[in-house]
Amino acid sequence: MKHIIAKYCILSLSLTMGAVFTGCIEETFPSQSATSEQVAADPKSLESIVNSIAHYTIETATYGSRDYKDGALPGYMFARDVMCEDFPVSDTDWDWFGSLARAVNDDWGALPYYYFYTLVDKANDMLKQTDLDNVPEESRAMVGNLLGYRAMSYFELARMYEFQPTGFAQLDNQAASDGIMGLTVPIVEARDYSVAELVANPRAPFQKMYRFIWSDLCRAEELLEGYQRPKVSLMDENVIHGFKARFWLELASRFDRSPEDLSVQLREEGAADGYRDLGVSTALECYQNAEAEASKVIAGGFTPVTEEEWTDPDAGFCKPTPAWVWGSYITTTEENPGRWYSFNAWTSTEAAWGWTGTDYNCFRCISSYLYSTIPDADWRKKSWIDPEFANDGEKIAEHYRIRQPASYTSRYPAYANLKFRVPDLSSYSMGLTCCTPFMRVEEMILLRAEALYHTQGLAAAKSALEDFVNTYRYTDGSYECTASTYDNFIKALMNQRRIEFWGEGIVYYDYKRLRLQVNRTPVGTNYPENYRLVSIAGYVAPWMNAYISEYAVSMKNSGFKGNPNFSGIVTPQ
Repeated sequence: MKHIIAKYCILSLSLTMGAVFTGCIEETFPSQSATSEQVAADPKSLESIVNSIAHYTIETATYGSRDYKDGALPGYMFARDVMCEDFPVSDTDWDWFGSLARAVNDDWGALPYYYFYTLVDKANDMLKQTDLDNVPEESRAMVGNLLGYRAMSYFELARMYEFQPTGFAQLDNQAASDGIMGLTVPIVEARDYSVAELVANPRAPFQKMYRFIWSDLCRAEELLEGYQRPKVSLMDENVIHGFKARFWLELASRFDRSPEDLSVQLREEGAADGYRDLGVSTALECYQNAEAEASKVIAGGFTPVTEEEWTDPDAGFCKPTPAWVWGSYITTTEENPGRWYSFNAWTSTEAAWGWTGTDYNCFRCISSYLYSTIPDADWRKKSWIDPEFANDGEKIAEHYRIRQPASYTSRYPAYANLKFRVPDLSSYSMGLTCCTPFMRVEEMILLRAEALYHTQGLAAAKSALEDFVNTYRYTDGSYECTASTYDNFIKALMNQRRIEFWGEGIVYYDYKRLRLQVNRTPVGTNYPENYRLVSIAGYVAPWMNAYISEYAVSMKNSGFKGNPNFSGIVTPQ
């Protein structure tokens, strides 16, 4: 186990908070009683390891301290929405993500770095024992899952940590002078590393990282062919197709905006590093691939969430539906992530035991502006408390499917969340037996609509968008996309994505890849005054370029040069 401990000491350069930074984490994965070689040779043991990795998506305190809680993958979904413009809070006193919402750096960026590299390390420990060209039939699906989880982790890291221009000269000039433009994160493969290699492991350029991720996705798809998974938390071919769709749309947006980056990528093809070539030469081919991969998921037997499923007070967005392509899976109280530091404790309006309950009143809301764009014909409007009924328990009970008495619901402020429910209100241990969606078929439908704009034109894209909204979301078929330009179409599409995926951490990556402005100051905004930030149009909001402190970098990895510190650059308006 020494190589694992060593890697945790060095890889976790993000451990900058309190006592966590002072020591290494003695991870005993997979166990003290069996070596990774023994586990890899036993298909049943390998399956248990993959299940433990799937469960890691909902563990809290994943960086080894009970003093700091990240909420695992659902927590990062939550945090990504905090960075956008549709996720205000009703009371800032108990807002766990307040500094992130205000763009005040408190080393939050260190947490996902540690989390996803821990997933990488868990996968690598098994993959290094595997001949990927000769995987036994009985182990193919589990090895495919390991590759899928590793690809997912690197794709998350690459998009979060690559610095994109912000329009603020202080940050952009520093990034240029530091030589970090176009750099993602260090690649750690499935092999033993010396300490010398790890302490001087530089950030990989995007063109290398893309090929590395693509290699894992392709091999995962091959190994998962025909696999019928027993639960939604494991990966199958459809999940990989979904990742590929996200991957190609990310690259398409980049290469469409920057032909120079495409040229850099093309020069990388054929590199002698063992990674697969992307096999594309134009941004259009990337859009075509995104459309094709999304279409495979759509054809995979999934159906969009219905109004009944969405508004179900006992199961709304906390139990899998036929729309879920991939998500967490919790069925027992022993698996729940903890009373205070979990996605549902932060989001659930009904729960008396979370941050909204008792004396905390920290309700998570939708932005008043986005809510104002939702017509009554759109049944998703029921996902948030109408300001007309706010703090009126009787009216709330009359207009929504509520389980709490009027004496309790009279606390519910305007725009408070009713999208994410909990299955049981009696206790937090029962209430937190919640599953969380990580990928839904609706994402693929809307992703395909965007790709269609580039492959078949505006009319085809508008038709796809209108068909989805009128078939699955509007009760009267009245939705019409009136866009006549690309910018207007993207605005209409993003409006639907922001409504559809509120709280699911999806649109953060849209804001970053499309360089969309974050504006929390529309007339009548319900954002607290010190959260009212505005980024520069045509650039990435500075706080979306994840930051890790220079102290941590210099102590743990001399080869890693961090992003500029965005704290204090943008002030409330």
